[in-house]
Amino acid sequence: MHLERMSHRSPAGRDLCLLGLLVTVAFGRTSCSCYGVPSQGPGDASGSAGKGGTDAGGSEVGAGPDAPASDGSDGRVGDGPEAGLPGCGTGMHDCAGTCVTNDSPDHCGALCAPCGNGFGCAAGVCKTSCTTSDDCHPDSFCEPKTSSCHSDVVSVACGSGHTCAALRTGRVFCWGDNSVGELGIGTTDAAVGAVQALGVTGATSVKANESGSCALTLDGTAMCWGNYFGPGVSWYLGSTTPLPVTTTSGRLTGVRFVEMGFNDGCAITDSGTFCWGNNVRGTLGFSAGPDDISPATLLISAGVPSLLAMGHSIQVAAYGTNSVCPWGTSFVKAGGGDTIYPQAQEQCFSLGANIAQLALGHFTTCVRLVTGTVNCWGLNHLGQIGTETAGSSVEPPGLPVPSLDAADIAAGSGFVCAIPSGDPRSIVCWGNGSSAMRAINPGLMTGLRVTRLGSGEKAYAVCGIISDGSLRCWDQFGTPQSVPVTW
Repeated sequence: MHLERMSHRSPAGRDLCLLGLLVTVAFGRTSCSCYGVPSQGPGDASGSAGKGGTDAGGSEVGAGPDAPASDGSDGRVGDGPEAGLPGCGTGMHDCAGTCVTNDSPDHCGALCAPCGNGFGCAAGVCKTSCTTSDDCHPDSFCEPKTSSCHSDVVSVACGSGHTCAALRTGRVFCWGDNSVGELGIGTTDAAVGAVQALGVTGATSVKANESGSCALTLDGTAMCWGNYFGPGVSWYLGSTTPLPVTTTSGRLTGVRFVEMGFNDGCAITDSGTFCWGNNVRGTLGFSAGPDDISPATLLISAGVPSLLAMGHSIQVAAYGTNSVCPWGTSFVKAGGGDTIYPQAQEQCFSLGANIAQLALGHFTTCVRLVTGTVNCWGLNHLGQIGTETAGSSVEPPGLPVPSLDAADIAAGSGFVCAIPSGDPRSIVCWGNGSSAMRAINPGLMTGLRVTRLGSGEKAYAVCGIISDGSLRCWDQFGTPQSVPVTW
């Protein structure tokens, strides 16, 4: 004999169930889904539900004659006037046998599930509009212009004319130019607002080059679309629909992170670094390889870096905690000029502290250290190195950006931006004609801050993810850009 849970918690409901027991017994049935009602019959192997008895999950469900009384607040079946009924404390309710708060965002009131359209829950009732992100589910933010909630942005990347954002739901939305399929919607037709990249689920991050994008998914797949091989003879290998990166053995799996350069890309797995795209003069790292690498091929010399960033015929990897190794062409070695250094670990150096982040613009490399210091090298004709004056190029290991303690960095085409550690409610940028720092104030509400930046090696914009999950974007000169929130 065992006790089973009843779906009605009122005394009337219990009486109806007891009545139902009499009726069903008359028809030969031997069970009743009610608390406090014994069920017994052939094949019942659950054992006794007396003192110390347990249900299938091992929790106490009954009390024998010597057990102390329960008022239901401890989750046990009570034995007072409401004997056999579950009980939850004040301000709580039962959802599938678990007591949760009435305003639980994932178990709102009688719904016992998240509210629709990203809205939050208050006192067991789903909200239907928002004025701040507090009115939305914790995984969503409020768009006050429409009083609607939208899924949080977790990653953002910019191309030369398009932007893509990965959401907490795992979907990817893109907007902007679609002339070669940058939006991933299966056509090259223009689109209004943000549109969902087809077939991409479980995305955790996005990257972009001039006219293509890639997303890393939870199952370790790199999905790419648009002209993700960049301009040149390989451009036709792009796709208007997201496709998985493949090797000669099929789909590449176990990808830990993916990066994109001007006309190439690499995906890092536990087995090594697999790259594809333009390899003219061996700049991608395949010194004896063809000009175009397709499908993705193991770059043996790269090993398994802890970080990787890519620019225009430049790759920079970090190994361990403090070793930086650039290769390719364009300012990758002191005195090198346009000399090619194709081996991924041919030259490595330390910047004196552990490496936190790499960011590559079109011809500029910046490294953020755990101390907050940012060192940059490469082309400096627009002041993108961040030194006092624009002009001569800087060779690695570069120069520290003056008076900057950064929490995050992102590089675009001719400019670099950072979140100041001491003022995360703003961002600072340099380059595009001036090495002087220019501050961008997003005008955030009290309590909000910029948590992460996103751009791209050929981008003319930078975007910032705000702590409430929303997104703000600016062009290379700091002018605010509209974000078409339609997801």
